[in-house]
Amino acid sequence: MKYAIGPVSRTWDDFDRAFKDITRGFFEQELTRNSGQFVPRVEVFENEDYYGLSFDLPGFEKENLHVEVDGDTLIIKGERKKEERAEGSFYTEKVYGAFTRTFELPKDAAADDIKADFKNGVLTLELRKRERTSGRVIEIAS
Repeated sequence: MKYAIGPVSRTWDDFDRAFKDITRGFFEQELTRNSGQFVPRVEVFENEDYYGLSFDLPGFEKENLHVEVDGDTLIIKGERKKEERAEGSFYTEKVYGAFTRTFELPKDAAADDIKADFKNGVLTLELRKRERTSGRVIEIAS
């Protein structure tokens, strides 16, 4: 593409347009699924006592996050609302909107004992492990 050199204001407009052309689609592919929906990255960890999940959710408010268990499925939902701006144009790499992440719970996770903490834009969940019971022999009635 050719961009004319002209007065300073037009030069900045040309630069801005060229930058948008070069980066179009790059950030969206990195931060969204094919559906165009925001999908927060997750880190899953485990120790002897619990499973943990950690989500980076910058710009989210605690009130806009929801965590629930349905059967053996852990569901995390949230929404980052677009900030109101004054009139004018701007460039953003932020992705706004709602997301839903679902995870199948491990068999030894205590679905009724989950701790959730949201601090500094990071949602951390701890799912306590139930004690594993050893197998047992079933007697067959005659």
